[in-house]
Amino acid sequence: MGEKRKMMANLFKVIFLGVLGFFALVYFTAQKPKQISSKEAKSSIKYEKIPNNFKNIVKENTYLIVASYDAMLVLKDINKYLDVKKSIILVPNVSNTSWAMKKLFVESKLEELKNTTNEIVLYDKNSSLANILNIYSTQNKFYIYKIENKLIKLVYKNKIKENLYQENLSKKQILEILSPLKKIF
Repeated sequence: MGEKRKMMANLFKVIFLGVLGFFALVYFTAQKPKQISSKEAKSSIKYEKIPNNFKNIVKENTYLIVASYDAMLVLKDINKYLDVKKSIILVPNVSNTSWAMKKLFVESKLEELKNTTNEIVLYDKNSSLANILNIYSTQNKFYIYKIENKLIKLVYKNKIKENLYQENLSKKQILEILSPLKKIF
């Protein structure tokens, strides 16, 4: 009986040290998010400042919609409800999401988003585009930019209700959110 207790105690020690080691590894290897000095998004930036890996996707006369994941759940259906004839790229902003959450949940949720929309979904994995646009948090906001004349111009920003993903929105509620965007597109 005593031998069995020692084995169980050793097993718990190994498990505890393994879990502790895993969390230490994650803590010490996780990248810290870049700090943005201003709380306000930039109204325009030069196209040349876009990271090179996005330049083959982000073209002239394209609209970028930068928003939180839950706002994307409504904005992903923009063509379905507004019949937009413009080129739109959805950019879910995950810049203030922790490294572990990105690895565990965000990537699979963004894959799911790509499969449920006809729009292009650009995963700004390292938040390089969000940092250039000076957008740290889109918790209850979304931004629409237009690429025009080698500039990325902010054409619209608005607030959106938080935690939309927890609600079953009716068509009427979705149209209320999207209808102000008719004047842009």
